[in-house]
Amino acid sequence: MIAVNSRRLDASEETCDEVNMIEDQEPDNKSTMEEIDSCDIKNNVIEVVHTIKPLTAMEYLCGIFKFKLVNGEILSPNKIMKMVALLFIFVYYATFLISLKAPAMKNDTDNMLRLINAVPSMVTLIHYLVSVIKASFASNLKYQNIITTLAELDQMILSNNFGDYYGKLRSTTNKYVICLIITHIIHATIFMKTQTVYLMEMCNCHLYLFQKTELLGFCTLIAMVRSRLLVLNKYLSSFVQEQEKKNVKVFTVTERICATQDKLNFIGRPSEKNYKIRDLSTIYDTIGQVCDLVNDVFNFKLFFTVLSLFMYVIVTIWISLYYYRSSDYDSNNMINVALCSTSTILTLACISFACEQLLLERKKSKILINKVIMNYGLPKTMRVQAKAFMELVESWSLRIFIYDMFSVDITLMLKFISVSTTFLIVLIQIANLI
Repeated sequence: MIAVNSRRLDASEETCDEVNMIEDQEPDNKSTMEEIDSCDIKNNVIEVVHTIKPLTAMEYLCGIFKFKLVNGEILSPNKIMKMVALLFIFVYYATFLISLKAPAMKNDTDNMLRLINAVPSMVTLIHYLVSVIKASFASNLKYQNIITTLAELDQMILSNNFGDYYGKLRSTTNKYVICLIITHIIHATIFMKTQTVYLMEMCNCHLYLFQKTELLGFCTLIAMVRSRLLVLNKYLSSFVQEQEKKNVKVFTVTERICATQDKLNFIGRPSEKNYKIRDLSTIYDTIGQVCDLVNDVFNFKLFFTVLSLFMYVIVTIWISLYYYRSSDYDSNNMINVALCSTSTILTLACISFACEQLLLERKKSKILINKVIMNYGLPKTMRVQAKAFMELVESWSLRIFIYDMFSVDITLMLKFISVSTTFLIVLIQIANLI
């Protein structure tokens, strides 16, 4: 991680040197990024919060209060929100203690199975308690900084030029929340039909809803970062296509009508005094900072989510092997095992797919920037800006890491399946020896 940060610093220093060289040539030129209207930023903050409002409502149902919006400003949770969060913690803690003091089973084996089955719930409960405390009392400033930076980023990319930009984003968030609610209702219904429902099992349904809501929040933020990077790529693509058209001679019989794309014409016409590519590199640098903030906020949550999901799969498989070999075999148990295992893999697939889409968009950025660099017909100053931009893209990988142990991408799901399969083989061998 230190090596990555040092490389980012070196790339930033080189970028600044090259940009300063350009500024020395034209000291009177001003970048479009120098003046940002604070009123517009407040409006953007309101729009960003409005975009994730359905997700925020789901978090409120789980007792998670990260911020409150007052006159276009993001503030910390008030005392009432913090008291409600503490009430949620007390209810869950008391419920878990009551479930542990439940009457003993008929034999020691059933008691052991019930204790083993409670291990994933304990991990999820610890995850919930720490997450609520951090969200409401400790790390809410980081989450507020993410929203504020996104609002500033929207001012840079001129999001108002894209019509109902925030409306489309909120529509996507609504679809995510609706899918989450439907899948959780189906999962909870099948679970209650196939299992004997106790007090702890009912609370587990709400805890798993919290866990999925946290992951949905992560995927939503990654999707919002990707949407901003997509706008940047549209600007680059429009410029590259415009330059490629100039190198192609087309003979037409009728008068040619050129379709203008003023909204995507961010860079403009090539000239020695054009510094818009430098502005795009500033936008990408802000995107990298937002991605780094998201990684910092969700480090602990992703780690405990992967840990609890892994333990849940292992314990569920172990219990299913026991019931399969015993006289108390019930097909309902196997249905529940298959459902839970599939739900776990799909949960990991969602976060892996979201991060993978962001990485693919970054690759498109590199391809487009490389086309600008290789276009020797452009002025030297613009190609120098593009080279500095490429170094900045190399320094910001936009890759999400879980405590620098492994990255969150499509390989995470494959590694999870591989490790789970290995443990399954080990459990089967142990079950045959017993």
